[in-house]
Amino acid sequence: MDLSNLQQTWNRLEDKLEKSNRLNLELLRKVNLDRAQNKLKSLVWQQAITITFYLLAGAYFMHFCATHWENWNYVIAGGILAGWSFIASASAIHQLQLILTIDYSMPVLQLQKRLMSIKTAIIKNLRIAVWMLPFYMAFVVWISEVLFGIDFIAITDISALSWNFILSGLLIPVAWWMHRKLNPKNADKKWLNWLLQGSGSQLNEALGFLNEIDEFEKDPKREKEPRSF
Repeated sequence: MDLSNLQQTWNRLEDKLEKSNRLNLELLRKVNLDRAQNKLKSLVWQQAITITFYLLAGAYFMHFCATHWENWNYVIAGGILAGWSFIASASAIHQLQLILTIDYSMPVLQLQKRLMSIKTAIIKNLRIAVWMLPFYMAFVVWISEVLFGIDFIAITDISALSWNFILSGLLIPVAWWMHRKLNPKNADKKWLNWLLQGSGSQLNEALGFLNEIDEFEKDPKREKEPRSF
């Protein structure tokens, strides 16, 4: 076989390999995008339930304020809890909007960026949660009234109340420290992904499927130039 025939044979093999890789990529993309989409569907339902819960909770705490208008303790506690509930529901609505507007025909890199933006939104939602630590007294006042029918502020002596308010003040730097640690820059840290179990774990799995597509697209064997003889 002369060099010309050898070159033609090699080119035919290269063409077959390229077609095979292209088909494999198309199949991998279809299968993995379907898997990623299914993972995010469960997150859609979770966010829908979260939104409903927090909106109902916010409405309830507003009702609590209205029915206890004569007692400033209950008004303040109910207002804090209502505000927190509505902020949490707004965050969940934003996350749901990001998920529902995903275009799965986008390039893999853009899909990865979109999923990372959703993960960032979930991490920011955790930041909202930690800022309730300094306001734990609002829960104490509310639970005391609802479960036991007692006014916690009225029955507690001044020294005990003072210690509770001091503790609330001390929890502010704790909440600030947790706020700083819950940074989207730490999205790949194991401890943060552990905290996201049940909410962000679906995103991590979906990102894993996209990473498989990305790695296949970057396979150096597919980018090899035909040899010359």
